[in-house]
Amino acid sequence: MGAGGGDRTAAVIRSVISNIPIVGQALAEVITEIVPNQRIERVEKYLLYLSEEIDSLRIANVDAAMKKPENVDLIEDGAYQAVRALSDERKRYLARAVAQGIRSDEKDKLNEKRVLVLIGDLDDGDLLLLDAFASRNKGREKFAKLRPAQPTINNQDPLVRERWGLYQASIDRLTRLSLLNKHVDLDSKTKLPSFDTFTGEPKGNLEVTALGRLVLNRAGLTDPNNV
Repeated sequence: MGAGGGDRTAAVIRSVISNIPIVGQALAEVITEIVPNQRIERVEKYLLYLSEEIDSLRIANVDAAMKKPENVDLIEDGAYQAVRALSDERKRYLARAVAQGIRSDEKDKLNEKRVLVLIGDLDDGDLLLLDAFASRNKGREKFAKLRPAQPTINNQDPLVRERWGLYQASIDRLTRLSLLNKHVDLDSKTKLPSFDTFTGEPKGNLEVTALGRLVLNRAGLTDPNNV
């Protein structure tokens, strides 16, 4: 896209968000500088969601806060992730995380950026699964929608195995990123780990870590008081 294309993109951005109360003008100025060549249709909803989230947080001196280099960096990271976002829910997750980062204390900016990176490493299914693990009373209901049928010795259907493999891959990703932690069950007699006879994996319970709850909180999926 040449200079003319960049100018047209900036004009479209301004037309989308210039009328948003309180933060629209400041947001337009930041975005037109950092993403002039991005496909605006991919970031339009992210910008609208971000303005809503910032407005709801009632940030003091919001215009000045929006233009701080560290906050511009957060907005930029969120915009680049929004370009790849395939759902409105993902754009909303990104907007919430960025808005929380803008509101955070200066000493916490780097940590908020790291949380945004973690959200970028997860797909929508990963986040919903993490949320199901974090839920207590509603956890079973959420798992019923997310957990596929498990392959057994008598059921080796390829589609069942594929779906189960993807489900396990999601759990492995959450564990690798330290968002889930497995508490291994020990045999009452030998005091050694018990193993699943079908998968060969240690038996145990998966629990959401403090970092996992922080990610959920920033994505707007849990009560802030539970973090």
